[in-house]
Amino acid sequence: INYYYEDGIFFRRSYYGNGFEVVAPPAGALVSQIPDDFDMFTWYGHELYQVEDTIYRPVVVNGIPMLEVVGQVY
Repeated sequence: INYYYEDGIFFRRSYYGNGFEVVAPPAGALVSQIPDDFDMFTWYGHELYQVEDTIYRPVVVNGIPMLEVVGQVY
């Protein structure tokens, strides 16, 4: 499945029709930036970022700093 991302929102092509639908961020997805209204916290010595219900962790992929979706909090 191809996911798209913009300003903290993940979406994909709709199964029904030609449009798009907003989806929960898939764990493991990588993004280059998150919205400015994030909260930062430390968990077991790891720096994590929260944007609404989504938790990200900083990673480096091929020398490029990225943020990886860890999961959702409810």
